[in-house]
Amino acid sequence: PIVKKPFKEFLRIMAAKVQGTLNIDEVTSNEKLDFFMLYSSIAAFGIQGSPDYAYSTAFQNALVRNRNQQVERGERFGRSLSICWGQWEVDGVFDSQAMVERQKRFNQVGMDLIDIPSALEVMNLSLSDDQTVSAFIPVSNKSKAISSMGLEREQIVEAKITAFEQG
Repeated sequence: PIVKKPFKEFLRIMAAKVQGTLNIDEVTSNEKLDFFMLYSSIAAFGIQGSPDYAYSTAFQNALVRNRNQQVERGERFGRSLSICWGQWEVDGVFDSQAMVERQKRFNQVGMDLIDIPSALEVMNLSLSDDQTVSAFIPVSNKSKAISSMGLEREQIVEAKITAFEQG
């Protein structure tokens, strides 16, 4: 939890992703790019994870939105987009036993792990999609996934807004 995270540790963890993103943006600022794609995380949407990582991935999503505005003004080149990934089948942070446990936890909430062929397909599709920020989470049980991500509450709120707007 963020309240238990020492601020120095928070800064250290997020600095690599934030500073790395800023460096890549700066180095490519004058390049005639076709596109500029960042790999973010669903942690940016507030899904359980470390707060420093969640902040840094939300930063990446904000940067691509800003970068697209810079493209419109002629200050950068190439469409900018960010893909917020779920958990991959392969991960250098977790050993094989830990990945088995993560797989079980994901399955309990109706989700699955991302395989490489699916990820490549998503990357290609995102280039033709008009979304600046998109997310990819394989779903094994739609109702469990909707519930675990809190999307039911979002749909209820949207329904109440629509009902209010309609009188």
